[in-house]
Amino acid sequence: MKAKKIKKYIPLVTEKFPLNAPDDEGDLEDNYFARALVGFQCDGYKVYEAVLNFEFKIWYEQEPAITNNHFDELETAGNELVNWFQTLYEQPLEGEQAWQSENLEYNFKLESKINSSKKRVLFADQYASGHLDWKDFDQIEVNSRAGMDGLEDSEKVVQTFIPSLLKYSIMPHPRLWQMEYSLTDFGKINASSTSIMNLLLAEYGLNYSNDWFVLPYEMQLNTLCEIKGICVTDVFGLNFHIQPTIEDPEMNWQEFAFFHQTERDNATQNKSMFYMVPAVGKMQESEDIEKVNFIRDEMSNLVWAIEQVVPPAAGKGRLTKQVTPSLADFEPADDESKIRYVSGNTVPKNWIPFIPVHKKNANPNGFKEIKLQRARMPQGAVPISKLLNENNRFSL
Repeated sequence: MKAKKIKKYIPLVTEKFPLNAPDDEGDLEDNYFARALVGFQCDGYKVYEAVLNFEFKIWYEQEPAITNNHFDELETAGNELVNWFQTLYEQPLEGEQAWQSENLEYNFKLESKINSSKKRVLFADQYASGHLDWKDFDQIEVNSRAGMDGLEDSEKVVQTFIPSLLKYSIMPHPRLWQMEYSLTDFGKINASSTSIMNLLLAEYGLNYSNDWFVLPYEMQLNTLCEIKGICVTDVFGLNFHIQPTIEDPEMNWQEFAFFHQTERDNATQNKSMFYMVPAVGKMQESEDIEKVNFIRDEMSNLVWAIEQVVPPAAGKGRLTKQVTPSLADFEPADDESKIRYVSGNTVPKNWIPFIPVHKKNANPNGFKEIKLQRARMPQGAVPISKLLNENNRFSL
């Protein structure tokens, strides 16, 4: 607004869209933050929402202190704020929220066009990890024309490679008369009966190392790829077409596969599909802004949600204080009694109980489904974290 020469309207915008003061009196950092900014700076996100809902325009057109010749400058400033926010932050559209607060997980899917009447759907439901990868998706093939307009047609690519042997450091030589380093002692591999990968690595290095080749195939991000086959040309000029192992009718190779998207309907019939996820390999992550641990208490038949880190107004997560409320002063009837019984106990304020309750809608199979419903201890505190406040019931 300073660049638009409408600096004098900043107090009016601050008064209309103020910053909210924190409610937690024990958070000193938030209180200092509020004293420094509340009343002096406006809430930028409130202004952003007001511009999108045209409430900002209605406000400055009806404000008597704002003259008509500054309406264009205020509209331009609001549009620039929206463009800056949408460029820096990505917000989900209405109805496209992937977060399922009831189950504490993410559910989303992707669609890819096969032909004019078929499409392939990749599901990533019950996703609760921190790094998205190809193995988080399952696939199904759908015979439907619905939603095909926005999908691009598949592209067929033919490339030529010169294969190279698959090698790793200090791998044994395939020829017996060649000298090799004895840095790898295959006899000392500590493999249990379930360590299949360790045994396969030793078997590959000792017997089949010169039978494996590497064919580099570069893929673009957000691409679903299917290998139709490989045509091998030998030194005599003869061509041999090699199909994927999943198409071999005499072998059940499809029951064991690496780097394949699992079929949702039939997990034993994988197709040679691989999805290149548009995710970065390494990320720089800040400290937790919010952290809640769910602890199962079998003796009490409930679940405790322990708030460890909560998001303050200052932006940096703060540790909660585990303050246990004190019981009322106990006055025994007999001062000389050596045994005293306590009928109840208390827990720290950041311990929020969840009790099991039955769902209203019955399961078709006759089983009673259970939810965890947020409760409150006597003299207990209200949860501070956004995770526990957005939904008071969680599914099991």
